[in-house]
Amino acid sequence: MAQIIITDAKVQVDTSAGSLTDLSTNTRRVVINYNAETADDTAMGDATRSSKGGLKTWTVDLELLNDYVTAEVDAEVFGIVGTVVSIDIMPISGTVAASVPAYRGEGLCLGFNPIDVAVGDLAVATVRFTSAGNLTRVVA
Repeated sequence: MAQIIITDAKVQVDTSAGSLTDLSTNTRRVVINYNAETADDTAMGDATRSSKGGLKTWTVDLELLNDYVTAEVDAEVFGIVGTVVSIDIMPISGTVAASVPAYRGEGLCLGFNPIDVAVGDLAVATVRFTSAGNLTRVVA
């Protein structure tokens, strides 16, 4: 099994009316959590709990190198809090392929922490999105 070191992830978020903004060069960390809720279907007479998969949910967490200049991270992300935006993430920038999938979805921007620093710290911002539609894995 091939293993890769990720150094060039592509992170794009719709920060302005239908236009994806590439945040890749400011991204330090990206986390996609994709889960299913569980529905307990245990019945009388069962000796062990039993579950079925329920509704799916996903979140995206970004850690970004913040920049307070016009048209950079702070200005682009601040305005999308509380809105549903398109998100497109790839583990490696380039063309979508079986070995380079894109994860795409519509996400609600739950929050943006534009300032969370101590004296001498690098300006880092965090952003969180939650599912507002399906997350798809695109391979072609």
